[in-house]
Amino acid sequence: MHDLPFPSSASAPAVPKIGSVTSIQLPWERVGPHEQPPMMFQVRFSNGRIVSFAYSDLREIRRRDAGHLTIGIYGLEKYQLCIEGRNLDELHSLLGMGKIKSIIEFGQRAFDQPEESACIEKIELETLTGPAPYSPT
Repeated sequence: MHDLPFPSSASAPAVPKIGSVTSIQLPWERVGPHEQPPMMFQVRFSNGRIVSFAYSDLREIRRRDAGHLTIGIYGLEKYQLCIEGRNLDELHSLLGMGKIKSIIEFGQRAFDQPEESACIEKIELETLTGPAPYSPT
């Protein structure tokens, strides 16, 4: 029966999995097992804009629930990055360990994702303060 010329579910190639979600569906790119932790992580918005932040500027990660993270980034300017979606617990843990290369906003097209998969529907970047004004002494 396995010698049939047409594909069957028995001969379908397996999709690699991370936890209970396939790696194709994850809205973030993580560091490989033998890679060094990155110095920066990227935030990729659904409109094509990309912003990179240094891990050394990441000061706090607040998790309100499994679908909402708030990240405080304090460099030359202070930023607040709000991430909304679903099943973001793994992202929270990986950010805390410095194991994320990029975070990808799916936007409104995320409705075709299965409910049990992780999804980032919206990312908002807010500048809290500007750089300190120059004052000669």
